[in-house]
Amino acid sequence: MRQILLAIPITYKDIANSIAQVLDSDVGGNKTFDTVTATDSNGAIYAVSQAYCSMLLPDYVQGFLNSPASYMYLTATNEYARRFPDMIPPSLSDCETFISNVLVSVDTDWYSGLEALGLTHVIPAE
Repeated sequence: MRQILLAIPITYKDIANSIAQVLDSDVGGNKTFDTVTATDSNGAIYAVSQAYCSMLLPDYVQGFLNSPASYMYLTATNEYARRFPDMIPPSLSDCETFISNVLVSVDTDWYSGLEALGLTHVIPAE
């Protein structure tokens, strides 16, 4: 079992959720970035998700991020057509935005992963 931590500026949370729906095979993928936030040293807020995952998922994600955005776009379009036909898939521009802005840490615990990305966990006030 492996771990993957993904963080993206909060302004791109909806884009990240639309792409996470393709990466996360269960029905909750489109809520992946909805609950946890972190900040960088400049105070920018990031939506964060960490998951225990299959041995292959981190390599799959890294493959997406190291490929042209068109590959992610075609994959997302096909997956949405097959699994989520009533939903609108991310656009090519969305895929480009995700690839350009997502931060990834693999095989680290929560705090070490955040630290490696230059982020600090924000604990919501109750």
